[in-house]
Amino acid sequence: MEMYQELLNIALEAAILVFESLGLIVVAVAGIMGAVNYVRKDAFTRLKLAKGFALGLEFKLGGEILRTVLVRQLSEIMIVGSIIILRAALTFLINWEIESEEHNYKFGEKLNGLEEQLQEIEEQVQQIETNEQELTVSINGLEKRDQAFTAQLQELEERDQVLTEQLQELEERDQELTEQLQELEERDQELTEQLHELEEQAQEIIGE
Repeated sequence: MEMYQELLNIALEAAILVFESLGLIVVAVAGIMGAVNYVRKDAFTRLKLAKGFALGLEFKLGGEILRTVLVRQLSEIMIVGSIIILRAALTFLINWEIESEEHNYKFGEKLNGLEEQLQEIEEQVQQIETNEQELTVSINGLEKRDQAFTAQLQELEERDQVLTEQLQELEERDQELTEQLQELEERDQELTEQLHELEEQAQEIIGE
């Protein structure tokens, strides 16, 4: 029985040593990585460091819990209990800081998402303004072409009016020439009749 108790004590001491060593190693590695991340200006330095410390404290707390099995005196139990309470409080504070950092990280992600959406909206607004400017330029070009077409149409209308007036003048002259031709034909007919009369008179004179 005593041998079993000794083996149990040795196993517990070895487990405590392992947990304490792991806790120290984790805390040391977390501190080194935290310094490296700080130099690199990593945005998640505090979060990674807090998680490393919390994991190291968990190992240390596991070792203290195992240590309660070995203690026999009330004073040692009180000391171990105080250490457990202290480390539990530290673990709670670190976990609270981790939750706060994660909340800040999520809030930062949301803020970045909103900034990206705002940037996309600004780009869309710029694209719309660009399209609007292009449409304005196109409308101005169409208005200029419409003005040119209008001016050409006015010129054509004026030319058509001039040609119409010239045509009217030609028709009036044609009518005048037609009337003069009719007068000439009437005079020619009169002269022809007079010629016939003269011929008849000449025949009568010859016959006598």
